[in-house]
Amino acid sequence: MLIGVLTSPVGIHSPNLLDTASEILVQLSTSAEPAGIDTGSAMPDGRSLLVLGDELIAYSRLESLGGKQYKISGLVRALHDAHSVAHAIGERVVFLDREALLIPDLGVLPAGTWLQIDALGLGDSVAQSRAMQVMRKALLPQVPVHGQIESLADGSVKIRWIWRSRHDAGWLDGVDIPLFEQSLMFEIVVWHGTVELLRSRTGAESLIVPASTFQSWALPAPATIMVEVRQVGDFGLSPPLQISATL
Repeated sequence: MLIGVLTSPVGIHSPNLLDTASEILVQLSTSAEPAGIDTGSAMPDGRSLLVLGDELIAYSRLESLGGKQYKISGLVRALHDAHSVAHAIGERVVFLDREALLIPDLGVLPAGTWLQIDALGLGDSVAQSRAMQVMRKALLPQVPVHGQIESLADGSVKIRWIWRSRHDAGWLDGVDIPLFEQSLMFEIVVWHGTVELLRSRTGAESLIVPASTFQSWALPAPATIMVEVRQVGDFGLSPPLQISATL
């Protein structure tokens, strides 16, 4: 496992979009060197991973700049999380080697459980300890994407989105994406300010609010509503996709 430090700041980017703008510049602090990689695609294949600070990132390109300096690009940020964070110069960068990873079975532990992990390297006399909280994020569905709110001619309102599988099966064309849940289900909550107007569940990737329901809310014209869409998974709800519209 290779360790280095960040030599240039990295900004925030949505985990729902490929990050083609950011570059991670790393100065390695170990004598070993990462294997050069270029998948030939802008999309990471999920095999090349690093941890920047506490953010798990997949990447598709790694370029040597000489002197143990590397540039990493083609990023998918904040894997299994709702948002990325900004990173400052000097933050820790760890390249992950899947074959060297020890992956304990945490499936029996409830979310919120605290663990202490002690690591003792060859030649070390004192173990490095770190506490972490089991969040079970990898078991939760991904945030839905491409949310839209549309007013229809009959006065009803259509809310739609696109779901994502929590399992990365690679780039598949012409076939259905594996569900990896018992069923496909979504929870939709409609807000006006702090007032909850509607809470509903559906197995479709859209929900139509009838004109009669919309009129019963007696909203001022125009009114801004905010919609939260979560996928309902076997182990909990996804983080929310938030959409707003003025109707």
